[in-house]
Amino acid sequence: TNLKNLFALNLDNGTEKFIPAVGYGGTEDLVNGSAYLDVGPVPVIKTLADNTEIAYQQFRSSDGAQYDGRWDSHLGEMVLNNNTISGMVAGNLRFVGLTSSQSKITDEQNPWTMAGNTLFYAHWGASEAHVIKDRSASKGSTSTNPITTTQIPAVIRRIQSCGTKNTTTHKVNCGGMTLFDDGRYWSGNGWWVYWNVLDPPTPSRGAYSEGILPRYTYASDGLIIVEGNGGDLFALTY
Repeated sequence: TNLKNLFALNLDNGTEKFIPAVGYGGTEDLVNGSAYLDVGPVPVIKTLADNTEIAYQQFRSSDGAQYDGRWDSHLGEMVLNNNTISGMVAGNLRFVGLTSSQSKITDEQNPWTMAGNTLFYAHWGASEAHVIKDRSASKGSTSTNPITTTQIPAVIRRIQSCGTKNTTTHKVNCGGMTLFDDGRYWSGNGWWVYWNVLDPPTPSRGAYSEGILPRYTYASDGLIIVEGNGGDLFALTY
């Protein structure tokens, strides 16, 4: 019990309903100068057309040796009962395939939100977005046959100068996005919030160690709102 980090509880009496197959992960934070992992992201609950509920959550799994043990995280679709997918019991997860995503890094697990079939991952470097395309029962049992998604444009929080700087649309036009003062890369064109400078209050240091911050992305009334590391808001219409 002392090694569990995610609990599925009965809200009527507090008893444990099932054990989620989720290993520990979070975002590195400095506590008195030493690096620790903050509490990890909470699951996103999705209600399907038949009113069945599922959850999307990062979990840890690796098919083989990794050169770095922190690269063993995946996004998963968790079943919340024993009937949703044949052969799976409550707490089991199926692999969800993501393209050009930082979500595989266990000490960089950040908040998730969802609108319809679109998942938003609020990494401290960019707000990533993927649309779920095929979650049929034959998908997801292995990382090589995942639930399929389509990558849609990300919003990078601070872009390294590339292409033409458009301060009206903030649209990227150079085919990819590199995080300023970091080097992380997201494929494709998207949008930028800060150009060739650090996004406040992010410091310049060798590793990001600011922990979990309220950098959520959400959709409401025709707007996609991207909350930055410092609480700043960037809005797009759709």
